[in-house]
Amino acid sequence: MILSRDPCLDAADAMRAAATSQRAATARVRSVVATMAQRDRDTFPPPRRCVLMLHDTDVTRDALASVIARELRIKVVECASVAHARVSLSQDRPAVIVADYHLGPETCARLLSERAPAVGAVIVTARLELGALESVARGVRAHLAATPVTERELDDLIATVRRLLDAVAPETT
Repeated sequence: MILSRDPCLDAADAMRAAATSQRAATARVRSVVATMAQRDRDTFPPPRRCVLMLHDTDVTRDALASVIARELRIKVVECASVAHARVSLSQDRPAVIVADYHLGPETCARLLSERAPAVGAVIVTARLELGALESVARGVRAHLAATPVTERELDDLIATVRRLLDAVAPETT
């Protein structure tokens, strides 16, 4: 006489085995994710609460940098070229980049597209038609603003930089 097992017991055994397998797989996934997160933290240390001002016009760069530094009470690193900005990005690790779009023969687009994911960005331009650069700004995950001429435009730029700073590198008290 052949005794058959209870189908409910067979189903319970199968569910137990599946749960054990799922717990093991979950533990492996958590371990891999933790390793990847640590590698990201090592590769991209958190940004510092400072701003990189990239503009090829000395007077504009100096004026914007000094106003942002004074209004936000933060360090502003000034750069006149993309090459200088690349060095500053690795040394100073700014939380926000404010960059003129046209920088002599090049633009800021590639630099902004290569920045660490946590670093905020604002593209400023003296172009009258901002619409022509909207898709570029979206593509590099940056805000777009006219190079400030009026007090209101300057206030808007400072407010945007403040929001980005607070999101990326909150002020510690």
